[in-house]
Amino acid sequence: MLNLNPSESYRKGDVFMGGPDKQTPLKRKECCWSIQTEYTESIDLSTEMSKLYDVLKDKTDIINDIQKEFSAKCKFIIVMILSENPIKSRGTVLVDS
Repeated sequence: MLNLNPSESYRKGDVFMGGPDKQTPLKRKECCWSIQTEYTESIDLSTEMSKLYDVLKDKTDIINDIQKEFSAKCKFIIVMILSENPIKSRGTVLVDS
């Protein structure tokens, strides 16, 4: 549909190892399909956002159709790591239901 390979994906009910010790089998409460950019050293967040925009800009109708058909939600999450060095940022898009 989207012709994109996700950075991460799982389905509701999938079993994963969780808990404080990461040794407890748990079931996923929701599904997830996400893409993300690589970490980069940058002080310009708009450059990182442009990378995601360029990937998704022609897929708006398909994403809206997926949201309607599967009652899914889109989330845009921005992660910035601040240090004495230039800002490292990564853009992430999550689609869950």
